[in-house]
Formats: sequence, C-alpha cells, structure tokens
Amino acid sequence: NCFCNFDFMLKHINSIEYFYFQIGGYFEGNRQIIIKDNYFELMKSQYGFSENILSKENHLTINSISSLIEVLNDISLLSWDENYSNEDVMDGTQWEIEIKYNNLKKIKKSFGSNQFPYVDKINNTISSKNSDNTPDFLKLIVVLNKIIKKKNFFY
Repeated sequence: NCFCNFDFMLKHINSIEYFYFQIGGYFEGNRQIIIKDNYFELMKSQYGFSENILSKENHLTINSISSLIEVLNDISLLSWDENYSNEDVMDGTQWEIEIKYNNLKKIKKSFGSNQFPYVDKINNTISSKNSDNTPDFLKLIVVLNKIIKKKNFFY
C-alpha cells in the first residue's frame, strides 16, 4: 500500500483522443471498451470465446464524453500509479486502463491485479485496496455502463 501525495488539481483531462478499459477474471470472463473518434467498440470473452459487440448506437454523444471526462477527473485518473497488484490472490480480477488525452503524445496507463486505487481527497493521497468496489473504481464502472447503455456489462 503505497501512499502517494499529489496535487490533484494540477492534472486535468480536457479532451480524450483514445480510451481503453478492460476488466476480467477467470470466472467472470473479460470485458473491454475502446473509445476513439467519438465511437466505442466493446468486446467480451469467456473461456476462449470472444465476441465483438457492434451496434448502430456506438456513437458517443457530447454529453457521454463530458460525463466520462468528469468522472476521470473526479477519480484523479491521471494521478493513479502504473501498477496496483496483489499477487497473493489467485483467480481474482485484473484490469487495465489507457488514455490519450489533451492532444498529448504520451498515453497514461494503469493496471492492476486484485488491487484497486483508492483516492482520498481529504488527505490528498492515493493508496490501494484489495476490493474492486472502491468508490473511485465504482464511479468508473457506472459511467462506462451508462455510456454504453448496458446496465451490468462492466461488473
């Protein structure tokens, strides 16, 4: 559990050029979304079977993009560590997130295995927890499910 101090207000997302998120585990299968050029593509897989989920409704509205940016800033994504891993858990949950933002050349990446970021805005710290229902991770899951109009696509 690394406690890292950050000035959360210094890092802010204004635009998204590319966004990738995947989450999964042995029993739940894997779910992923790629957002690019105001469209999204979904993929789900389970036990070696993969399926692309394409729809005419895969276009993102300005409100959807604004909601995603708002949540990503609220959960201080740009201040997350690169790696949140707990190797003591077998068959748990793995996740990964990548974002290209504000027309910058580099991509912000963060991933985890059985560990998730926990943002404490009162103490201005980010630590890690062994539960995927940390408030920040739940906000991310909720906004992604809302954007794609599928209630429980991302667990």
